[in-house]
Amino acid sequence: GALSTVIGSRNNAYSWCETVIGRYNDYDLTGNPDNWEDTDHLFVIGNGTADDARSNAMVVLKNGRTAIGTSGKPNSRLHVNSLSDENALRVQVSGLTRLIVNSNGGTAVGGNYIPPNNGLHVQGDAYFVSNVSALSFTDRTPYPKDLETAYKAVFSMNRLPEGEYDENNKENQLDHSKLHPFVNSADGEHRDLSATVSAQNEVIKDLVKQIEKLKDENELLKQKLNEIIEKLNK
Repeated sequence: GALSTVIGSRNNAYSWCETVIGRYNDYDLTGNPDNWEDTDHLFVIGNGTADDARSNAMVVLKNGRTAIGTSGKPNSRLHVNSLSDENALRVQVSGLTRLIVNSNGGTAVGGNYIPPNNGLHVQGDAYFVSNVSALSFTDRTPYPKDLETAYKAVFSMNRLPEGEYDENNKENQLDHSKLHPFVNSADGEHRDLSATVSAQNEVIKDLVKQIEKLKDENELLKQKLNEIIEKLNK
């Protein structure tokens, strides 16, 4: 292409103002050699090994879209393709990994952890402004050791008193200061929802048992009452 630059070995640049470095780049024969086209190659790093084994380590199009690890034209602002034995992406803050796309297809957020296959691992708090749904859950839910813990946890959840309760601010509705440790979050400022569900589940099951027991006792009392009425009527 006109005004193109080629550096390296066995490289080709067919687009106008294209720059290619490295060796044996996978070139684009459809590039416009005389005019600027947004979808043409602008910068290419070739990493092929032979004429019949051409490939690119990186491709930048004239519209800014960038591909790493793939020779095709990217249709996203950034397209990363990794081999099956390497992680696709790692983002660090002050030298610490905060985001990683693992070779198993999963993504870890908040630390350098191995996520579940094609899944998500989040280390730290997660906030969602819209609904969250899932087809299945991995059971890592904490469970109360006994009924006493479950009841204490449930009865520790109370609304803030009048004057402090704010119906327009969900952060000022529950009295977090009196939460039982089982349902309190790690930072002590929020409620552990999974633990809450577990505690409520145990309390509900116990209440159902008590209701059934009261029903049985009520039936016995009704039978005795009927017996007494029959005797009185004789």
